[in-house]
Formats: sequence, structure tokens, C-alpha cells
Amino acid sequence: MISVYNILTVAKFEAKTLWRSWFFRIFSILSIAVIGFFDFGSLSNVTHAPWAFQGVPTTIPYMNILFLNVAQAIIAVFLASDFLKRDKKLDTTEVVYMRSMTNTDYVLGKTVGIMTMFLLLNIVILLIGFVFNVFFADTTFAGIAYLIYPVVISIPTLIFILGFAFLMMVTIRNQAVTFIVLLGYIGMTLFYLGPKVHNVFDYIAFNIPLTYSQFTGFADITHLLVQRSIYLLFGLSFISLTIVMIRRLPQSRVMTGFARIAGVTCAALAIALIFVYTGRDGDMARQRERILAASETASKKAVATPVSCFIDLKHEGGLIDATAEITVRNDTGSPLTSYIFTLNPGLAVREVSGASGAWDGQHRIRGRTRCLGSQRRALRGAGQRSAPDRGA
Repeated sequence: MISVYNILTVAKFEAKTLWRSWFFRIFSILSIAVIGFFDFGSLSNVTHAPWAFQGVPTTIPYMNILFLNVAQAIIAVFLASDFLKRDKKLDTTEVVYMRSMTNTDYVLGKTVGIMTMFLLLNIVILLIGFVFNVFFADTTFAGIAYLIYPVVISIPTLIFILGFAFLMMVTIRNQAVTFIVLLGYIGMTLFYLGPKVHNVFDYIAFNIPLTYSQFTGFADITHLLVQRSIYLLFGLSFISLTIVMIRRLPQSRVMTGFARIAGVTCAALAIALIFVYTGRDGDMARQRERILAASETASKKAVATPVSCFIDLKHEGGLIDATAEITVRNDTGSPLTSYIFTLNPGLAVREVSGASGAWDGQHRIRGRTRCLGSQRRALRGAGQRSAPDRGA
């Protein structure tokens, strides 16, 4: 069975070994220095901060974590693929190997140790952004973003790349070839495959819109969670398969069998989520095509000229409820059989009615809409209202 004590023991020694590595120390110092200078240049009163940092305060932790995530995804390859070679060459786990433990305890301990050091670096980077955000930037503080971004961006990326590196190392058993394969994959993903097929290959989350609004949240939380879950599950699958394939006495056939089942199950779930993700994005692409087609059709028709517009808008949590009174005039020189209005496709039209009374060359129209702030709706934006065949 899994032993928490054994896992924490391996994690402790792995974290200590990693901390004593000058490679990790230099990477950490450079990351802190570069991101610190970036925050100073973007947020300090000495410089002119971009509007995004002032208007959307969550951009500060987002950019810090995103920059670090790209760097740590590359550095983690070297550190993760080095553990088997380092163990044999330097006997860094002599104190661990003398203990009776399963391969599950050993691999999970290695993973936890490396993850701990990288997450501590994430916390330091967020603290830098926090200091500039609170004490130097003329903008509000969005505390929730400092908790969301490491979970959404860093953890799935780290688990995926660690698991991938572990699996490649126990499969290929050559560190140089493993480096070439993994760095080639990262380069191809970062510079070519990332934005392809609706960002499904973007394990670093470099091309995914992740700006968090304190009013509406993420643009599409379901889209985001599905994409990040794909790489979280693949990472767990690779770690499980590493437990099965590592050349060490397994100590427990039960745990080896469980790891084999977990690896296959997580991989199957990740593949299923890929189909869900791409199918959902395909529906959105077709929706955009319908919106464009509707807009092109409406643009060819004669429309009335707006004279005045009064909007009564109410915020109800994440919803908006609006009532608009629009006065329009026919300047086309020919009778109109309908009035065409273009609305945001996220608005659901509840009611459209024309004003009663004498016709004075103008026509007043009243409409009510309701919208869920962070949810994408079906195409409902193009509405028509029949009107008398009268000119202005």
C-alpha cells in the first residue's frame, strides 16, 4: 500500500538535492530578477504602466505566472530527466534505497519533491507581484487571482512535463536523447502547434485567454477547465506508467497493478476530453460563422436611423437585465416592412414591442434583454420587428 511517510521521506531528500543544485539556484535567481524588473517597468510610478495593468488588476499575477510557467516547463525537463542518471552516478538516494518501499512511493516522492520546489518558486514570484501591486502600482488588488493562476496554469503544466520526462527517461534510458525529444516537443508546441486545433496542444497555456475579470470571471470557465484537465490527466497517466516501467524491485504487485490501471484510465479520460474540447470549439466556430452570415445578410438591407436611445440597465450578480427604448426614423426614402437591430449574441431577447399612438414620422420601440455575464449563448442577436409601411 501507499506509505505517506515513505513518500514524504523521498520528497524531502529530493527537495534538498534540488535546492543544492546550482542549476536550479541560477534558474530561480534569474527568474526572480527578470520578472522583478518586468513588474518594476510595468507597475512602478516611475514608468508609464500599460492600460491592461491598471484596468485589469489580475493581469499582474497572470503575466508573472505565465512567464515563469514557460521557463519552468523547460527547466523541469532537465531536472526531471536527470533523476535516474543522478541516482546511479552520485548515489544521491542511497539513504532512500535502503528502505523497503514500493515503486509507487519512490516515484510519487520524487514528483512531490520537485513539485514542492517549483511551487515555492511560484509563491516567491507571486509575492513580488503582490508587493508591486499593493505598494507601487496605482491599481486595485485582486487577491483571488493569486490563488487561481498557480492552480490553473502551473500545476497542470508541471505534472504533465514531469510525468512526460519520467516516462521518456525510463523508456529511452538515454538522457541526451530524452533531452532532444522533450525539447523538440516543447519547441514545436510553443512555436507551431500551440495555437493549432483550438489550442488543444498548448500544455503551457501560452495561447489560451486566461485574463480573469473580477466582474465576469473567466471568459469561458468550462473551456479552460477541460483544456487544463487534459494535461493534468496525461501527466498523472505518465507518472503511473513510470511506476510500472521503472527498473526497480516493485515490492508490491497490487500497487503495480493499480498504477497500470490508473495510467490507462487517466490516458483514456484525457483522450475523451480532447474530443469534448475540440467538438465544443467546433460548435463555437460554427456559431461565429452563423453570426457573420447573419450580419452580412442584415448589412445588405435598408435600416432605420436611430434618433434617440434610453437604456435602463440593472446588475444582478453575474447577470445584467436591461430595458431599452429606441426612437428610429426612416431616412431610406422608401417604406420599411421591418426594423433590424444588431445585438451582442450573448444577450437573450425577452420582448420587443412598438409604441402605440399617433404616427409622427418616427417610431418608438421598446425591448428587454437579459444576459449571463460569463456564459456564451446561442445565436440570438439578430432580431426583427415588423412595423407599418410608412416613410418618415
